[in-house]
Amino acid sequence: MYPAIETQQNSKKHINRLIVASVLLTIGGVCLFAYFVYAVGMDNIYDGVAGFGYAGFAVILSIFFVRICVRAFAWKLSVHEPYSLRMRDTIPAVMVGEAMSSTIPLGILISGTSKAIAVKNRIPLVAGLSSVATENLFYSLVTSIFLIAGGITLVRGFTIDESLIVTINFLMVAVGVLVVLGISMVIRQWHFASATCNWLYKKGFLRSMLENGRQQVRRFEDLIYGFYRHYPKRFLPICLLEAGYFILGVAEVWYILSRLTETYPSLLNAFLLES
Repeated sequence: MYPAIETQQNSKKHINRLIVASVLLTIGGVCLFAYFVYAVGMDNIYDGVAGFGYAGFAVILSIFFVRICVRAFAWKLSVHEPYSLRMRDTIPAVMVGEAMSSTIPLGILISGTSKAIAVKNRIPLVAGLSSVATENLFYSLVTSIFLIAGGITLVRGFTIDESLIVTINFLMVAVGVLVVLGISMVIRQWHFASATCNWLYKKGFLRSMLENGRQQVRRFEDLIYGFYRHYPKRFLPICLLEAGYFILGVAEVWYILSRLTETYPSLLNAFLLES
């Protein structure tokens, strides 16, 4: 009984620390955003939106919102039973994550945690973090394919500097290796995070933190790896949703270019800019 109570108290303390950190970072992000607005000037921002056209600006916001919904639905499908999330849970959380990654320096490192905290009233934090990590794995897979396709198109379809060709080829090979390693990690279920925590615990490092934390890390990994065994039919829909997210990104870039130039840009140019 007492160990269970202690574990619950430690979990609450950990969640409270994350909440405090999230609040502080949010305040910092708002202040940074306010500074950017002040530095640019409200008049310049207003003139830019007016020059682009209110209707055009509304279209861009609409495309961006649809992208948010697509990513939110992909995350919804990545939640492991018996837990579940609704679109009205995931959409605001994804918007919080996007705001974190876009506004705060290195915000991409905490955007996933921010999303999990945003839905902690619906599902436990570990389940939320594992679902975010699962969706991010699908996102990373599709992103890698998208980057490789963009690199191949750029190298094969345009005349560019030889040194740049070498760099792009190197990056494509590196991305491909990372994809293979990621797939192997999931298939072979490499519990490297929990193994590292256990090693640190046995060596006497961070013992108070890892006393219960290493079990949480193991559960976190099990939820991710278990998803691929229990829900193989969700693999293709989630990948298609992630691909749709990038296709909408290409459409957004194409529309912006079409408003800024007198001639309609090609979809190829929009694809290269997005990739």
